[in-house]
Amino acid sequence: MVINKKLVLIFSLGIGLLVFLGSYGVAYTSQPSFCTNCHEVAPAVTNWESSAHNSVDCLKCHAEPGMIGTLERKLGAWKEVKSHLFDDLTYADLETIVPANRCFACHKEEELFQDKPFHEQFVNVENKSCASCHREAIHPS
Repeated sequence: MVINKKLVLIFSLGIGLLVFLGSYGVAYTSQPSFCTNCHEVAPAVTNWESSAHNSVDCLKCHAEPGMIGTLERKLGAWKEVKSHLFDDLTYADLETIVPANRCFACHKEEELFQDKPFHEQFVNVENKSCASCHREAIHPS
């Protein structure tokens, strides 16, 4: 079997370009400035900017950790883009539930449960998110 070096080079460059553009696209669309392009999200971003969490990247809370979580969130966002363009999308329609495990990436679970035992009841028994009580700390109104 003869391997055409030009074809391998072109193919490799094409794959490299796709990876670069894909990485750039993920990074660009992960910025709050990109999110505010949709009027539905702009108030949440404005509120987040004045919160104690304004140094926390949006995807740290709104996507599962790692590249797979980021890609899943990006793919899931297409339905929001479609709704923004073609339907009557409201902020309430957006995927805004943040599971408690994402909060525990920064806030130590055992310290929260030790200092305030009712947190364990809410999170582990009642399956509530931290934002169900602490929304104002993240996106104050």
